[in-house]
Amino acid sequence: MSGTGGEHREIPTRLLGRIGERVSAIGLGGWHLSLNHVDEPLSIRLVQSAIDRGITFLDNCWDYNEGQSELRMGKALQGGYRDRVFLMTKIDGRSKRAAARQLDESLRRLQTDWIDLVQHHEVLRFPRRRPISSPRWRMRWSGTSGSSSPIMAWGTARRAAARSSHSVSSI
Repeated sequence: MSGTGGEHREIPTRLLGRIGERVSAIGLGGWHLSLNHVDEPLSIRLVQSAIDRGITFLDNCWDYNEGQSELRMGKALQGGYRDRVFLMTKIDGRSKRAAARQLDESLRRLQTDWIDLVQHHEVLRFPRRRPISSPRWRMRWSGTSGSSSPIMAWGTARRAAARSSHSVSSI
């Protein structure tokens, strides 16, 4: 990207998982948006500037900085910015009730009616991973927040010391 005005290089895109969505190869994560040294106006400018420069993949999590990261990203996505991105967030609720509550909180904070991808965060820390990754379990999660289809795709994210992997499927 050039620092001399509005011109920038096109950001390459990639197909995401098995869902066939094309997203920017570089994404913007939300964890840092509400750190102590990042005020709200700066975090909003950061998100909108990234989108204006071609970033289309945004990542967040319902519990990053006690929800403040999603709140700030939600503010930044107003004014038409939401329609320009593929929005992902993560939950870690072990029960349908807990996951539905977290999803509802994320939808409210992000100020949107839908989330393009919800990932179940760090499934390796759970003793029983099988139900979370099964197709039958995934299907039970569609529509958990009471709206007809707030989740466009569902996946899992697991992190271990030596590796990181993700699985993404359409609902």
